Amino acid sequence: THRENGLAFDRVFFRPKILVNVKEVDTTTPVLGWQLRMPLYCSSVAANKQYHSEGELAIARACKKFGVPYLVPMISGYPLAEIAREGGRFWFQLYSSPGTEGRKKVEERVRQAEALGGEALFVTVDSPHLGRRERDPYFRNFSKGVGGNLHAANQKDAEMTWETLEWFRSITKMKLVLKGIQRSEDAIMAARHGVDAIVISNHGGRQLEFSRATLVTLQEVVVALRAVGSNMPVLVDGGIRRGSDVAKAIALGAAAAGLGRTSVFSLAAYGEDGVSKCLEILEDEFRRTQKLLGATKVAELTPDLVDARSLGMSVVATPTRTLYADQYTPLKSSL
Repeated sequence: THRENGLAFDRVFFRPKILVNVKEVDTTTPVLGWQLRMPLYCSSVAANKQYHSEGELAIARACKKFGVPYLVPMISGYPLAEIAREGGRFWFQLYSSPGTEGRKKVEERVRQAEALGGEALFVTVDSPHLGRRERDPYFRNFSKGVGGNLHAANQKDAEMTWETLEWFRSITKMKLVLKGIQRSEDAIMAARHGVDAIVISNHGGRQLEFSRATLVTLQEVVVALRAVGSNMPVLVDGGIRRGSDVAKAIALGAAAAGLGRTSVFSLAAYGEDGVSKCLEILEDEFRRTQKLLGATKVAELTPDLVDARSLGMSVVATPTRTLYADQYTPLKSSL
């Protein structure tokens, strides 16, 4: 699934318009009441102190300077209050917890996030149980980077249902977003339950192996939502590596694209400066792509500018994704 998230973007090609005045283009776009510098945000990745000593603080500062949201992870290396102070406006990602005590702690976190200025609550819904993550045991120092929340990472809420959304609505005025939608039927259900937005996500390929690539799901979901008359914003993450990837996602109907590994790799290499440089590179690539496509503003990045006929074909001739090849330790034969 991790591999397919990236390869899916390689199966979408551009159909640029010509003879359009693109001397000046506008990359800004409104998402959830926030005018973004470009349709991009840094998504929630847990335990960023394992990558850099400043962890979430560095990402928060970089996002603030650049003008895009930071989706702050619940499982973080720094207190939420400190992250909010460094970054200002933010979205908050949450895992629900089971049982009466679990819900009590969840409510405390939600109310804290709202009091600190959180503008949207992203409830992760793709994790009723922890997926089999074969790479994780190699991170011996994992627990040092989660601020004492390692136990919380394993407390998945297998009892959460659609009815639980009403409870979330009752404890916060923040916008409610479901993170982890992977099929059109659930997207339509989310719209019917009055959810403010959804995120097409498969947890970076770390939950259910052989889930579809998020870009494939995005195309299906947007078509289904528009068919029932819903204009609910659809965000997407997974596999975003270049500004041209962001343009492809927007053309297929996404309101914004989330960075996961891309921002974390930049953080690990150069801290806050690395994240800032990453965002600058993506903006330059996105702006160039937008101009070459003949789109003067983000709203003009429409489906007619891409050829996605091969998107759903998982067995096609594609270049090797070296990032995936280097991500996992190969098994050694005992023979």
